[in-house]
Amino acid sequence: MQLCAGRCVPDPHDSVIPGRQDSLAVRAEGHRVDQAFVHSLAWRADSQRLLSCSGDHTVRIWDTQSLKDRVQARRERQSILAEVEPMVQRLFAELGDAGKVVERVKADVLLSARGRQIALQVALRISIDRINAAARELPPDNRAAHLRP
Repeated sequence: MQLCAGRCVPDPHDSVIPGRQDSLAVRAEGHRVDQAFVHSLAWRADSQRLLSCSGDHTVRIWDTQSLKDRVQARRERQSILAEVEPMVQRLFAELGDAGKVVERVKADVLLSARGRQIALQVALRISIDRINAAARELPPDNRAAHLRP
């Protein structure tokens, strides 16, 4: 299976409902033309991305946001990240336990919902980095045994 990024392009010559000029179809440019039938579609919960599964054996992620919106969202995320990342790192240094860090982040009433979401993503990334670092410190023979359930 191939995972590819794509782009939805409005096609003013097509309509979703035949005979209705007010509906607008989107032509999915990216699946192979000779096997371009789409088996299924799924919207992400926020409706910003669409996944399509096609007869060419690919799953494509279609970004439905405009470039301007994506740039603005990325800048906002970077701004929030600059604020919350040092806080999460400080919490890890003080508490040392990922569960306690997550509890503290969730309880922080000063964080916006988006700030909390990004802080939790940072906590997850730091936790994964710590697990990977600990696994690298194990002798090679114990690494596989350590990862078994």
